[in-house]
Amino acid sequence: MQFQSVEQIDQQIATIEFKMHTESMPLKEEKKLIEEIKQLKKDKPKVQQVNTKKAEVDAAAEVFTVSADAKGQLDELSAAINTIRDGKKEISDQLDQLVKEREAQQGDLPDLFKLRDELNGQIREQISLRDDKQKEYREQERLYNDWQREQRDARMSWQNAERSKRDAERDEERKKYAIEKLDDQPHTHEMTLLTQTIRFCESLTKKEDQIIEEKKEVVHDNPDTHVVLISKDKRAEEYWYAPTTKKKGGKTKSKQTATTIKHNAATFKLFADLKLEPPLKTDDIPATLAKLEEELEKYRSKVKEWEVSREEKKRQIIAGQAADGAGEEGKAEDAPQDE
Repeated sequence: MQFQSVEQIDQQIATIEFKMHTESMPLKEEKKLIEEIKQLKKDKPKVQQVNTKKAEVDAAAEVFTVSADAKGQLDELSAAINTIRDGKKEISDQLDQLVKEREAQQGDLPDLFKLRDELNGQIREQISLRDDKQKEYREQERLYNDWQREQRDARMSWQNAERSKRDAERDEERKKYAIEKLDDQPHTHEMTLLTQTIRFCESLTKKEDQIIEEKKEVVHDNPDTHVVLISKDKRAEEYWYAPTTKKKGGKTKSKQTATTIKHNAATFKLFADLKLEPPLKTDDIPATLAKLEEELEKYRSKVKEWEVSREEKKRQIIAGQAADGAGEEGKAEDAPQDE
Protein backbone atom coordinates (compact mmCIF):
# COMPACT_ATOMS: atom_id res chain seq x y z
CA MET A 1 0.00 0.00 0.00
CA GLN A 2 1.32 3.42 -0.99
CA PHE A 3 -0.41 5.10 1.99
CA GLN A 4 -0.45 3.80 5.59
CA SER A 5 -3.51 5.72 6.91
CA VAL A 6 -6.78 7.29 5.81
CA GLU A 7 -5.46 10.74 6.77
CA GLN A 8 -2.65 10.44 4.20
CA ILE A 9 -5.19 9.52 1.50
CA ASP A 10 -7.41 12.51 2.39
CA GLN A 11 -4.38 14.80 2.30
CA GLN A 12 -3.35 13.49 -1.14
CA ILE A 13 -6.92 13.97 -2.48
CA ALA A 14 -6.95 17.55 -1.16
CA THR A 15 -3.56 18.26 -2.82
CA ILE A 16 -4.79 16.98 -6.19
CA GLU A 17 -8.02 18.98 -6.02
CA PHE A 18 -6.08 22.16 -5.12
CA LYS A 19 -3.77 21.56 -8.08
CA MET A 20 -6.74 21.11 -10.44
CA HIS A 21 -8.36 24.32 -9.20
CA THR A 22 -5.25 26.52 -9.33
CA GLU A 23 -3.27 25.25 -12.35
CA SER A 24 -4.06 25.04 -16.03
CA MET A 25 -3.42 21.64 -17.53
CA PRO A 26 -4.40 19.59 -20.54
CA LEU A 27 -7.60 17.62 -20.50
CA LYS A 28 -5.78 14.32 -20.61
CA GLU A 29 -3.77 15.15 -17.47
CA GLU A 30 -6.92 16.38 -15.73
CA LYS A 31 -8.72 13.10 -16.45
CA LYS A 32 -5.70 11.27 -15.12
CA LEU A 33 -5.88 13.21 -11.87
CA ILE A 34 -9.63 12.49 -11.58
CA GLU A 35 -8.98 8.78 -12.01
CA GLU A 36 -6.30 9.00 -9.33
CA ILE A 37 -8.78 10.59 -6.91
CA LYS A 38 -11.30 7.81 -7.61
CA GLN A 39 -8.65 5.17 -6.96
CA LEU A 40 -7.61 6.86 -3.70
CA LYS A 41 -11.22 6.85 -2.48
CA LYS A 42 -11.47 3.16 -3.29
CA ASP A 43 -8.26 2.47 -1.35
CA LYS A 44 -9.54 4.13 1.86
CA PRO A 45 -11.52 1.03 3.06
CA LYS A 46 -8.57 -1.19 2.18
CA VAL A 47 -6.25 0.92 4.31
CA GLN A 48 -8.68 0.64 7.24
CA GLN A 49 -8.81 -3.17 6.85
CA VAL A 50 -5.02 -3.41 6.71
CA ASN A 51 -4.66 -1.32 9.85
CA THR A 52 -7.27 -3.49 11.67
CA LYS A 53 -5.45 -6.72 10.72
CA LYS A 54 -2.14 -5.23 11.79
CA ALA A 55 -3.58 -4.37 15.22
CA GLU A 56 -4.88 -7.92 15.61
CA VAL A 57 -1.48 -9.39 14.65
CA ASP A 58 0.30 -7.13 17.15
CA ALA A 59 -2.13 -8.16 19.92
CA ALA A 60 -1.67 -11.87 19.15
CA ALA A 61 2.12 -11.50 19.20
CA GLU A 62 1.96 -9.76 22.56
CA VAL A 63 -0.29 -12.51 23.99
CA PHE A 64 2.07 -15.18 22.72
CA THR A 65 4.97 -13.47 24.42
CA VAL A 66 3.03 -13.25 27.72
CA SER A 67 1.94 -16.93 27.45
CA ALA A 68 5.53 -18.06 27.11
CA ASP A 69 6.41 -16.27 30.34
CA ALA A 70 3.29 -17.62 32.17
CA LYS A 71 4.06 -21.26 31.49
CA GLY A 72 6.62 -21.39 34.25
CA GLN A 73 4.15 -19.73 36.64
CA LEU A 74 1.50 -22.29 35.67
CA ASP A 75 3.82 -25.15 36.54
CA GLU A 76 4.55 -23.63 39.90
CA LEU A 77 0.80 -23.21 40.61
CA SER A 78 0.11 -26.82 39.59
CA ALA A 79 2.74 -28.07 42.03
CA ALA A 80 1.20 -25.95 44.83
CA ILE A 81 -2.28 -27.28 44.06
CA ASN A 82 -1.04 -30.89 44.23
CA THR A 83 0.54 -30.19 47.59
CA ILE A 84 -2.70 -28.69 48.92
CA ARG A 85 -4.72 -31.60 47.56
CA ASP A 86 -2.51 -34.08 49.40
CA GLY A 87 -2.97 -32.10 52.60
CA LYS A 88 -6.72 -32.08 52.10
CA LYS A 89 -6.72 -35.87 51.74
CA GLU A 90 -4.82 -36.27 54.99
CA ILE A 91 -7.26 -33.97 56.78
CA SER A 92 -10.24 -35.89 55.32
CA ASP A 93 -8.80 -39.15 56.63
CA GLN A 94 -8.37 -37.61 60.07
CA LEU A 95 -12.01 -36.37 59.92
CA ASP A 96 -13.28 -39.86 59.08
CA GLN A 97 -11.31 -41.28 61.99
CA LEU A 98 -12.79 -38.67 64.34
CA VAL A 99 -16.35 -39.40 63.10
CA LYS A 100 -15.90 -43.09 63.78
CA GLU A 101 -14.63 -42.38 67.25
CA ARG A 102 -17.57 -40.02 67.86
CA GLU A 103 -20.09 -42.64 66.72
CA ALA A 104 -18.49 -45.19 69.06
CA GLN A 105 -18.77 -42.70 71.94
CA GLN A 106 -22.45 -41.78 71.17
CA GLY A 107 -23.76 -45.32 71.39
CA ASP A 108 -27.66 -45.06 71.13
CA LEU A 109 -27.67 -41.39 70.17
CA PRO A 110 -28.22 -42.09 66.46
CA ASP A 111 -31.43 -43.96 67.29
CA LEU A 112 -32.49 -41.02 69.44
CA PHE A 113 -31.68 -38.65 66.62
CA LYS A 114 -33.77 -40.82 64.30
CA LEU A 115 -36.62 -40.80 66.79
CA ARG A 116 -36.27 -37.05 67.09
CA ASP A 117 -36.53 -36.69 63.33
CA GLU A 118 -39.66 -38.88 63.33
CA LEU A 119 -41.23 -36.78 66.09
CA ASN A 120 -40.32 -33.62 64.24
CA GLY A 121 -42.04 -35.06 61.17
CA GLN A 122 -45.18 -35.79 63.19
CA ILE A 123 -45.08 -32.27 64.64
CA ARG A 124 -44.84 -30.86 61.14
CA GLU A 125 -47.85 -32.98 60.10
CA GLN A 126 -49.85 -31.69 63.06
CA ILE A 127 -48.81 -28.13 62.26
CA SER A 128 -49.92 -28.65 58.67
CA LEU A 129 -53.23 -30.08 59.93
CA ARG A 130 -53.65 -27.12 62.26
CA ASP A 131 -52.99 -24.72 59.39
CA ASP A 132 -55.61 -26.52 57.30
CA LYS A 133 -58.13 -26.28 60.17
CA GLN A 134 -57.37 -22.59 60.62
CA LYS A 135 -57.80 -22.03 56.92
CA GLU A 136 -61.13 -23.91 57.00
CA TYR A 137 -62.19 -21.88 60.09
CA ARG A 138 -61.34 -18.60 58.38
CA GLU A 139 -63.32 -19.68 55.34
CA GLN A 140 -66.34 -20.57 57.51
CA GLU A 141 -65.93 -17.28 59.37
CA ARG A 142 -65.88 -15.40 56.09
CA LEU A 143 -69.08 -17.17 55.00
CA TYR A 144 -70.69 -16.38 58.35
CA ASN A 145 -69.70 -12.71 58.08
CA ASP A 146 -71.14 -12.60 54.57
CA TRP A 147 -74.38 -14.14 55.88
CA GLN A 148 -74.52 -11.61 58.71
CA ARG A 149 -73.92 -8.79 56.24
CA GLU A 150 -76.76 -10.06 54.06
CA GLN A 151 -79.03 -10.26 57.13
CA ARG A 152 -78.11 -6.71 58.15
CA ASP A 153 -78.73 -5.44 54.63
CA ALA A 154 -82.10 -7.23 54.51
CA ARG A 155 -83.04 -5.91 57.97
CA MET A 156 -81.96 -2.41 57.00
CA SER A 157 -83.99 -2.60 53.81
CA TRP A 158 -87.03 -3.73 55.78
CA GLN A 159 -86.51 -0.95 58.34
CA ASN A 160 -86.17 1.62 55.58
CA ALA A 161 -89.37 0.34 53.97
CA GLU A 162 -91.19 0.46 57.31
CA ARG A 163 -89.80 3.92 58.02
CA SER A 164 -90.93 5.13 54.62
CA LYS A 165 -94.36 3.60 55.26
CA ARG A 166 -94.60 5.30 58.68
CA ASP A 167 -93.43 8.59 57.19
CA ALA A 168 -96.10 8.31 54.52
CA GLU A 169 -98.74 7.53 57.17
CA ARG A 170 -97.59 10.45 59.35
CA ASP A 171 -97.64 12.69 56.30
CA GLU A 172 -101.20 11.64 55.59
CA GLU A 173 -102.14 12.23 59.23
CA ARG A 174 -100.56 15.67 59.15
CA LYS A 175 -102.44 16.51 55.98
CA LYS A 176 -105.68 15.23 57.49
CA TYR A 177 -105.07 17.19 60.70
CA ALA A 178 -104.22 20.33 58.72
CA ILE A 179 -107.39 19.95 56.66
CA GLU A 180 -109.45 19.44 59.82
CA LYS A 181 -107.85 22.53 61.33
CA LEU A 182 -108.91 24.51 58.28
CA ASP A 183 -112.52 23.67 59.10
CA ASP A 184 -112.19 25.40 62.48
CA GLN A 185 -113.36 28.97 62.12
CA PRO A 186 -110.59 31.40 63.10
CA HIS A 187 -110.96 34.30 65.56
CA THR A 188 -113.87 32.58 67.33
CA HIS A 189 -112.54 33.58 70.73
CA GLU A 190 -112.08 37.23 69.75
CA MET A 191 -115.54 37.47 68.15
CA THR A 192 -117.17 35.82 71.18
CA LEU A 193 -115.35 38.22 73.48
CA LEU A 194 -116.48 41.22 71.42
CA THR A 195 -120.07 39.98 71.33
CA GLN A 196 -120.15 39.53 75.11
CA THR A 197 -118.69 42.99 75.64
CA ILE A 198 -121.26 44.57 73.30
CA ARG A 199 -124.05 42.85 75.19
CA PHE A 200 -122.60 44.08 78.47
CA CYS A 201 -122.53 47.68 77.23
CA GLU A 202 -126.03 47.40 75.81
CA SER A 203 -127.27 46.13 79.17
CA LEU A 204 -125.89 49.27 80.79
CA THR A 205 -127.77 51.51 78.34
CA LYS A 206 -131.04 49.63 78.97
CA LYS A 207 -130.78 50.33 82.66
CA GLU A 208 -130.44 54.05 82.00
CA ASP A 209 -133.55 54.08 79.76
CA GLN A 210 -135.85 52.72 82.40
CA ILE A 211 -138.58 55.12 83.64
CA ILE A 212 -138.08 56.35 87.21
CA GLU A 213 -141.34 56.58 89.11
CA GLU A 214 -141.78 59.44 91.56
CA LYS A 215 -143.34 58.96 94.87
CA LYS A 216 -146.99 60.03 95.21
CA GLU A 217 -147.71 62.89 97.64
CA VAL A 218 -150.14 62.38 100.46
CA VAL A 219 -153.55 64.08 99.85
CA HIS A 220 -155.03 65.77 102.95
CA ASP A 221 -158.89 65.86 103.14
CA ASN A 222 -159.19 67.35 106.65
CA PRO A 223 -161.85 70.06 107.42
CA ASP A 224 -160.98 73.71 107.00
CA THR A 225 -160.73 74.22 110.74
CA HIS A 226 -157.77 71.87 110.98
CA VAL A 227 -154.19 72.81 110.17
CA VAL A 228 -151.61 70.31 108.85
CA LEU A 229 -147.88 70.95 109.16
CA ILE A 230 -145.80 70.79 106.02
CA SER A 231 -143.39 67.94 105.69
CA LYS A 232 -139.82 68.38 106.83
CA ASP A 233 -138.34 68.22 103.34
CA LYS A 234 -140.59 71.09 102.17
CA ARG A 235 -140.42 73.38 105.18
CA ALA A 236 -137.95 75.59 103.37
CA GLU A 237 -140.68 76.64 100.95
CA GLU A 238 -142.83 79.78 101.50
CA TYR A 239 -145.79 77.89 102.84
CA TRP A 240 -146.19 77.61 106.61
CA TYR A 241 -149.11 75.28 106.37
CA ALA A 242 -150.25 72.78 103.87
CA PRO A 243 -152.42 74.25 101.12
CA THR A 244 -155.92 72.92 100.93
CA THR A 245 -155.81 72.60 97.18
CA LYS A 246 -154.96 69.21 95.92
CA LYS A 247 -152.07 68.58 93.57
CA LYS A 248 -152.37 66.32 90.69
CA GLY A 249 -150.66 63.08 91.41
CA GLY A 250 -149.25 60.69 88.89
CA LYS A 251 -146.06 59.40 87.26
CA THR A 252 -143.55 61.73 85.71
CA LYS A 253 -140.36 61.06 83.83
CA SER A 254 -137.20 62.55 85.23
CA LYS A 255 -134.45 63.71 82.99
CA GLN A 256 -131.72 61.01 82.63
CA THR A 257 -128.24 62.15 83.69
CA ALA A 258 -124.85 60.52 83.20
CA THR A 259 -123.96 58.14 85.97
CA THR A 260 -120.73 56.41 86.91
CA ILE A 261 -120.41 52.78 85.93
CA LYS A 262 -119.18 50.42 88.57
CA HIS A 263 -116.73 47.84 87.25
CA ASN A 264 -115.36 44.69 88.83
CA ALA A 265 -112.28 42.56 88.10
CA ALA A 266 -114.12 40.51 85.46
CA THR A 267 -115.23 43.57 83.44
CA PHE A 268 -111.79 45.17 83.66
CA LYS A 269 -110.21 41.92 82.39
CA LEU A 270 -112.79 41.78 79.59
CA PHE A 271 -111.76 45.20 78.26
CA ALA A 272 -108.05 44.49 78.89
CA ASP A 273 -108.21 41.39 76.67
CA LEU A 274 -109.69 43.56 73.93
CA LYS A 275 -107.06 46.28 74.49
CA LEU A 276 -109.77 48.92 75.00
CA GLU A 277 -110.42 51.45 77.73
CA PRO A 278 -113.52 50.49 79.80
CA PRO A 279 -116.31 53.13 79.86
CA LEU A 280 -116.34 54.91 83.19
CA LYS A 281 -119.65 56.73 82.61
CA THR A 282 -122.79 56.01 80.67
CA ASP A 283 -121.90 58.79 78.20
CA ASP A 284 -118.80 56.78 77.14
CA ILE A 285 -120.85 53.73 76.16
CA PRO A 286 -121.81 54.80 72.56
CA ALA A 287 -118.17 55.47 71.62
CA THR A 288 -117.12 52.17 73.15
CA LEU A 289 -119.89 50.35 71.28
CA ALA A 290 -118.73 51.92 68.01
CA LYS A 291 -115.15 50.67 68.59
CA LEU A 292 -116.42 47.22 69.49
CA GLU A 293 -118.60 47.04 66.38
CA GLU A 294 -115.65 48.19 64.25
CA GLU A 295 -113.39 45.46 65.68
CA LEU A 296 -116.11 42.86 65.25
CA GLU A 297 -116.55 43.86 61.62
CA LYS A 298 -112.79 43.45 61.01
CA TYR A 299 -112.89 39.90 62.35
CA ARG A 300 -115.99 39.16 60.25
CA SER A 301 -114.04 40.29 57.16
CA LYS A 302 -111.16 37.99 58.10
CA VAL A 303 -113.59 35.11 58.50
CA LYS A 304 -114.99 35.79 55.03
CA GLU A 305 -111.46 35.78 53.56
CA TRP A 306 -110.81 32.50 55.38
CA GLU A 307 -113.93 30.97 53.87
CA VAL A 308 -112.81 32.01 50.39
CA SER A 309 -109.21 30.68 50.74
CA ARG A 310 -110.07 27.53 52.76
CA GLU A 311 -110.72 25.24 49.79
CA GLU A 312 -107.59 26.42 47.97
CA LYS A 313 -105.46 25.71 51.06
CA LYS A 314 -107.03 22.26 51.33
CA ARG A 315 -106.10 21.56 47.74
CA GLN A 316 -102.53 22.70 48.34
CA ILE A 317 -102.23 20.51 51.44
CA ILE A 318 -103.50 17.45 49.56
CA ALA A 319 -101.04 18.18 46.73
CA GLY A 320 -98.22 18.41 49.26
CA GLN A 321 -97.50 22.11 48.69
CA ALA A 322 -98.44 23.15 52.23
CA ALA A 323 -98.16 19.95 54.23
CA ASP A 324 -96.54 21.69 57.19
CA GLY A 325 -99.80 23.14 58.47
CA ALA A 326 -102.83 25.22 57.58
CA GLY A 327 -101.29 28.67 57.78
CA GLU A 328 -102.37 30.90 60.60
CA GLU A 329 -105.24 28.57 61.51
CA GLY A 330 -103.09 25.42 61.95
CA LYS A 331 -99.74 25.90 63.67
CA ALA A 332 -97.07 23.22 63.66
CA GLU A 333 -97.15 22.91 67.45
CA ASP A 334 -100.84 21.98 67.32
CA ALA A 335 -100.18 18.97 65.09
CA PRO A 336 -100.24 15.48 66.71
CA GLN A 337 -96.79 14.32 67.78
CA ASP A 338 -95.42 10.85 67.01
CA GLU A 339 -94.30 8.72 69.95
